Amino acid sequence: ARRQKNRARPVVEPRLCLIYGSRGVSRLLAQQLLRDSAGLQPFAYLDEDPQLEETVVDGLPVLGCLGDLSRLAEVHRIEVVVAAGPSDSLTEAADEAGVRIHYAGIDE
Repeated sequence: ARRQKNRARPVVEPRLCLIYGSRGVSRLLAQQLLRDSAGLQPFAYLDEDPQLEETVVDGLPVLGCLGDLSRLAEVHRIEVVVAAGPSDSLTEAADEAGVRIHYAGIDE
């Protein structure tokens, strides 16, 4: 009889991501990723409401708006923004920042 070796699965460090929007479905996405990361670790929110900047929502800070994406991506080595749905302004900002967009359940 052949014996199979127990091989440990390699530990993959989750990639930090930003969540676009800090309300509704975006909050649910962040909560889901925090529970079951699927390789992504929410780091903070981006939100277009300036009154939310520097607040904390469900334990994650709101670090700014789309205009801050390039700076945040560079400083924090962010490769992915998670969003509930398509947005032309998000696509433009992500292209400028060199980050990918992961729509709820769909990679782009």
